[in-house]
Amino acid sequence: MRRPILVLVLLAAGAVRASAITPDKLPPNELKRYNALKASKPADADAYLATRGYVHQAEEILMMTDQKAKEQAALNLRRPKNLDEKFLLAEDVDHISAVLDLGMNALVNNMVV
Repeated sequence: MRRPILVLVLLAAGAVRASAITPDKLPPNELKRYNALKASKPADADAYLATRGYVHQAEEILMMTDQKAKEQAALNLRRPKNLDEKFLLAEDVDHISAVLDLGMNALVNNMVV
């Protein structure tokens, strides 16, 4: 019974990483910001890329139409270690929260009692 709760805590705390995104997958406005950061603050550029990749993954999950696949993807979303909140927009936080809620609900609904 405690194992699903531990997984929930780890998921919410972001104890594991998101899949990496490459700069060529960024939309033009984000690529412009990434390139500017890369020239001036390389560590920030890495954090920016990781943060935007995490957001894009969350948005992709929310757009999925198959509910079971959506729940599985939500459970598999992993927060990057170098995520930096300063690169999140308000709607990004809403999207990430929605995916985390989806994953937590999937865990709770599939718990064996």
